[in-house]
Amino acid sequence: EKNIIDQLVYLQLENFKKRVWDKASSIQPPQWLDWYKTIVLASIVEKEERSTANRPTVAGILLKRLQLGTLVGADISLCYFYKIPYSECKPSFIATKVTETNNPYNTRAVKGLPPTPVSNPTANSIMATLQPNQTEYFFYLHDNNGTIHYAKTLDEHNQNKNTYLE
Repeated sequence: EKNIIDQLVYLQLENFKKRVWDKASSIQPPQWLDWYKTIVLASIVEKEERSTANRPTVAGILLKRLQLGTLVGADISLCYFYKIPYSECKPSFIATKVTETNNPYNTRAVKGLPPTPVSNPTANSIMATLQPNQTEYFFYLHDNNGTIHYAKTLDEHNQNKNTYLE
């Protein structure tokens, strides 16, 4: 007879297999991104973008940044380190922590992905990470209403900041 913890773990693994692995296992992540890193990135996508429709575009932007060796720049990873809920993860908080290079979760100062997932990614976020939208965008931000705005260049991104953020 299995104990309750074994049963719980078994049910979680079966649920993951049914909801995610059966669909995702036939899709190979890019050669430079293994399955663990795919889950780490999907966990960022999960918290960076609430809209399932926009997640493939956000995943594509973050993958592009990783592939080019630039900073991922995801606010949620920094907030995760400090146990700040996403709803409270505001630019004013980020601005005080952005230069911390000794924090492996600070994707605004440390290249690459954080060492662990920052959330429990849904099947949608995992699939968005495995099948990202290829766009010309390199930046995104959310306005005060949560609407996402994309930009191709830093100048466009800075204009979006001036237009959409207080």
